Amino acid sequence: MVNLIQKVGHAVKQSPKTIKNAFIISNVKRQTNFRTITVNKNRNPKLIVSLTSYKKRFPTLALCLKSLLKQTLLPDRMVLYLSNNEKEEDLPSAVKDLQKYGLEIKFVDLDLKPHKKYYYAMKEFPDDIVITVDDDMIYSKNLVKELYRMHLEYPNCVVAGRAHEIIFNNNNFEMYKKWIFSSSMVGIPSMKLLATGVGGVLYPPHILNTKLLFDLTSIKKYLTVDDLWLKTVEVISNVPVVICNQQIEKHRIEIPNTEKVGLFNLNLTENKNDLNLKELQKDYKLAKRILNSKC
Repeated sequence: MVNLIQKVGHAVKQSPKTIKNAFIISNVKRQTNFRTITVNKNRNPKLIVSLTSYKKRFPTLALCLKSLLKQTLLPDRMVLYLSNNEKEEDLPSAVKDLQKYGLEIKFVDLDLKPHKKYYYAMKEFPDDIVITVDDDMIYSKNLVKELYRMHLEYPNCVVAGRAHEIIFNNNNFEMYKKWIFSSSMVGIPSMKLLATGVGGVLYPPHILNTKLLFDLTSIKKYLTVDDLWLKTVEVISNVPVVICNQQIEKHRIEIPNTEKVGLFNLNLTENKNDLNLKELQKDYKLAKRILNSKC
């Protein structure tokens, strides 16, 4: 009886949003039927959805993948890049079963941590649009559609489902935690926006400086801050970021407990972002380039 009372009390304390999210997560977990991803011969360039993961995230990975298979606009391919350090037998059957719906699982030699989600896809599909997502989210069913719709309007921009607005202090970067998180600058291309991978990001082909983009020495130096590294490549390439319809953000759900095994604590709470920004400023004069840009 005491345990029952405690459980009821805990449920009462939960916010309506928490209860709603728990219901959605439970529903996604039970889903077993999906449309099969096939290449659309009439669409060029193709749409490639790319992500990466690792063993500690494997138990919840199917939730993310299922939300991507429920998209109103299916991509031409969906590829999960895993390091050769991982073992196929460690993947849950709930993940492996999704291969019959078009999920591709590829093991790669270099463990570039979060950089794997864009590095290998852009290498493998240089002439196509690459949409990167994170493995710890359940995404809106309209994610791909809204990213692609904004891309058609702004074909020379990186399109973000979520972005931070960079704040400056005396021609240098303000502390990362003082930036404007989840900017509301929808449909306004700007070099002062930092696309955050967690919201889904669309990269058109042939607009980024590939020599810098695939520079393994630099990637390894900035191994834990893929968002900041990609922003650097975008600035050097003179490519702004534009935010798409924010309705998709209202339907994005963080899979519970995944942040505990992610880079969030390392980069934000331990100020690793600020340390890396100082290095990027020293290496590329990044703040000056952004401030001198036309948008």
